[in-house]
Amino acid sequence: MLHNKHIPNVKKAMAAKVIPESMQSRKEIVLSNPPKNSNPRIPDTSALSSEPLQSRKRLTTTVAAKITRIPHDGRRISGDVKHSSPTKASQGPSEIRSFAEDLGIPHLVHFTRCDNLPSIMRHGLLSITNCDAQDIRAFRNDSMRLDGQPDGISLSITFPNYRMFYKYRQLATDADWAVLILSPRILWEKECGFYRYNAADSRMRNRPRELASSSKAYCEMFETPDARREHWLRAYDPTDPQAEVMVYEQIETDLIETVAFETKAIKEKWSRVLGGIETIYAGQGKGLFASRASLRARKSA
Repeated sequence: MLHNKHIPNVKKAMAAKVIPESMQSRKEIVLSNPPKNSNPRIPDTSALSSEPLQSRKRLTTTVAAKITRIPHDGRRISGDVKHSSPTKASQGPSEIRSFAEDLGIPHLVHFTRCDNLPSIMRHGLLSITNCDAQDIRAFRNDSMRLDGQPDGISLSITFPNYRMFYKYRQLATDADWAVLILSPRILWEKECGFYRYNAADSRMRNRPRELASSSKAYCEMFETPDARREHWLRAYDPTDPQAEVMVYEQIETDLIETVAFETKAIKEKWSRVLGGIETIYAGQGKGLFASRASLRARKSA
């Protein structure tokens, strides 16, 4: 298992392609007791849920990397991954893909009301701008959009922005919620902006899009400019829990790998609209519906 006190040393990356342990199992985002996976070649996603899952349809391979310890003296993590993270604001997707695979990023996530699922299955994930242009009705969480980017779709790497997710769930307690688990290919196949903090944060709000879309901005999501990186974070976890990826293109449904619900009842209610996409449930206040800090810290104890 990829320990949270380690990050890849990409300078000495091995040539053989293997499936990283972070993608073989998603034990880090669920608290339930998973059933054993009888096929060792298939990543065990049953750890996301309290019930058995069918085998995943897609396998992703990546280059295994030698592991080195994360420093605990407040130094920037970029010093340990500088051989993977470009020092210039290059625009090519190859650097982003290389860094993502070196870290073993398993997935991206997007939370939404379940009422939006039928529309998402028809049109894919669309920005507010595209929904308005196509006259598509959608339930919106953030009507203010202080980030000033209505043409962007907000995603997170590996774990939702739990502060915002909790806030919106408390504001709409009668709504059912889902977390879409998305392919990491989006990072290098789509036009994206990378923000080490919330995109609406004053430190990010006026950042030129050309800079935000660079591989340098992507690598900054894993650095620690102001404080020590928490020891319980996985190597592929952005340092700030509100770090954000803005996607400026449609996200097609074939990039949705799994849809997670909080309870079995909600899962059974909405699975029928998902066209056969794998579905799971985490349990009340667990997994992707918990806070990253409590879940990761408990797993590392």
